[in-house]
Amino acid sequence: MAPDRASALKSTRVDAHRTWVAGLRTARLGNGLITLRPALWERDERVGPGWKQLPTVPVEANSMRFNDVDAVSPDAALVVGDNLTGGGIVTQRWDGTRWRTEPAPSAPDAIGGGLLAVDARTPGDAWAVGWQQVPMAPDTSRHVGVIQRWNGTEWKPAHLPDVGEGPAGEVTLWDVVATGRDTAWAVGNLVDGAGAGAGAEPLVLRFDGTRWHKEQLPSFAGIRAGLESVTAGPDGTVWAVGRKALGGGVRSGLVLRYDGRSWTEVPVPDDVQRIHSVAFAGGAPVVVATVADAFAGQAPRVLRYRHGSWGSLELPGAVDGAPLSAWHVSAHSDGLDVAGSLPSADGQELGPAVVLSLRR
Repeated sequence: MAPDRASALKSTRVDAHRTWVAGLRTARLGNGLITLRPALWERDERVGPGWKQLPTVPVEANSMRFNDVDAVSPDAALVVGDNLTGGGIVTQRWDGTRWRTEPAPSAPDAIGGGLLAVDARTPGDAWAVGWQQVPMAPDTSRHVGVIQRWNGTEWKPAHLPDVGEGPAGEVTLWDVVATGRDTAWAVGNLVDGAGAGAGAEPLVLRFDGTRWHKEQLPSFAGIRAGLESVTAGPDGTVWAVGRKALGGGVRSGLVLRYDGRSWTEVPVPDDVQRIHSVAFAGGAPVVVATVADAFAGQAPRVLRYRHGSWGSLELPGAVDGAPLSAWHVSAHSDGLDVAGSLPSADGQELGPAVVLSLRR
């Protein structure tokens, strides 16, 4: 896939032949400044390996992107995004014929906001999570977490529990997965707002059918950490991944596993610096990670966890000689799709968007 000056963020399998990818393209304004435009692409394997941009509802705001897309069927899908220059939260719904705007409510005084992930169980039941930037006095603002639920007709905001960030702290929710109508999981990070020495810590929220609760996690005292992706396995386990800073410039990937009773940390290879995404494939968790590389400095890697150890699926570190950045993996009955981008030729904007596919 090579839409130029673009980035592929997340993908979903629509049916046995079609894949959709949410992301963004850059555009240069008349004054020379670069802005973002939302984009949704489709690949139909019956036609060939190429991609085409789908005609979604035009969005007037500048600095806008589509962060995630999830299809329940060829006739029902949701795409969520954000507006980085202020305004409401953008979402659109596919009804099998065309895309329709379905705005999600936001705080009246919100400066900006967005939904970073969506997980749809049925056409009438989906969860989405993200952030809002709200003002504080005097002349400051902070990020607060956002959870929305789609009921088939409209988005309804959910009440977040007290997660301990304090009046000046910040919360961002990066991903969500629903394992049933009455069970869902959301992950992110919080900053306690204690001043210059404030620490970031990983955050997991669980929906029990009535309300959201903060989960008890292993202690990360003195370590800045956060979670970026979550998935549930067929065995009832829940896996959350992200990153942690160990001090002295040392970074490491972070993997947490819930076994139905408690959360524990799963060790990762020493060269893993960050884990961006997790999915279940063939009964095992698969992650997209950034690892230390002796030649390139950093390189992407797809790892699978089986029988207590990690193994590599040999993702190429470069495409046509250009170093690859990869940050999302999705799994389906036919295999895996990994979304990312390549560097631009001029170094000023995004390069071509890329989706690498592994088929069984």
